[in-house]
Amino acid sequence: MQRTMRYDELHEELKDELIQLEPGNPFRSVRDIMRDHRVSQATVTRAINPLLEEGLLKKQVGRGMFVTKQVLRYKKDTPPTIAFAVPRWTSHSFFIMEEIFIKAQDTRKFHGEIVPFEWQDVLLKKLPPNKIDGLIVLPAGGVITPKHIQRLENFNIPYLILEQGMKDIQVSSVFCDDEFGGAIIADHLIKLKHKSLAVVISEPPTEGISDRVRGFLHYCELQQVHVQVLNCQTQPGQNSVKNAYRKIGEVLRNGKPEFTGIFVDSEQPALGVFKALHEAGLKIPDDISVASLGNSFTSEFFYPGLTTLSSEFDLKINTAIDVIVDKINSADKNKVIKKSIRAHIIERESTGICKTTK
Repeated sequence: MQRTMRYDELHEELKDELIQLEPGNPFRSVRDIMRDHRVSQATVTRAINPLLEEGLLKKQVGRGMFVTKQVLRYKKDTPPTIAFAVPRWTSHSFFIMEEIFIKAQDTRKFHGEIVPFEWQDVLLKKLPPNKIDGLIVLPAGGVITPKHIQRLENFNIPYLILEQGMKDIQVSSVFCDDEFGGAIIADHLIKLKHKSLAVVISEPPTEGISDRVRGFLHYCELQQVHVQVLNCQTQPGQNSVKNAYRKIGEVLRNGKPEFTGIFVDSEQPALGVFKALHEAGLKIPDDISVASLGNSFTSEFFYPGLTTLSSEFDLKINTAIDVIVDKINSADKNKVIKKSIRAHIIERESTGICKTTK
């Protein structure tokens, strides 16, 4: 068993004392703490540093230390602080979800905090030093393993995974039914008389991407529609837009393909598909229809406008907040809650009736 150090004990004692005070109150000097607790200056310094890092105390030169407004997070009946952990990665979808989360504070009773983490880590590795009551984690690309989940367990606060169902691991999650979404896109293209289709796997492998492709393929199989699978072999950290562009370019260099409709597994890589088709002299949707899954503010500004499945950003974020607040207030903070959301199709100009079978 790890031995508790004196500075750890002193830290907890000082913190308990501190949170009884109000913002702006002066705090005891280092000399006073040394005298009252009979400890060295080094011990006091190590005990106080975490309080300064958390922002509960602030030093004023020549005046001493003062309590900050961060102490209000520890007051009775104060709304919980919920962190939203997001990978450091340029993504319109991530930006939109961050904005929705922050704006939700205006109408919901919670303090929100965005916590970025490196995308190579798949999931968050550590929390900021300030008080966090609950955690929503948006994973980076890659497969989530029990080892990753153990990191979150070690935080000892309620948490959930956003955007993945976590079917093989019993953890709370809020996610879109991606398999159902893939089937909706397939149904849409088949109703437009497309009898030969392609699916572009442009993103790194995740549970959600696999579900989208599986739903699309299964529905096409039931309808006896042929599908060509175009796997870009994208790895985490690679540019999926460029990879989709290259893959479609390779296919088109052999002449006009048999498929008349394409499903791209994610919205942004559809840009690469559009560019490759344009350079090959193929018109959307007259020659080839293109549909995707995910609808950020850019979808309608594709030319022609991209047919997609709604992203349901607002619903997912607000559902995640509901789940975390429920877990924070529950006697059983470890209970597993899974919420599945079904999206709807947004038809735009990138899909049309197949000309060869019209």
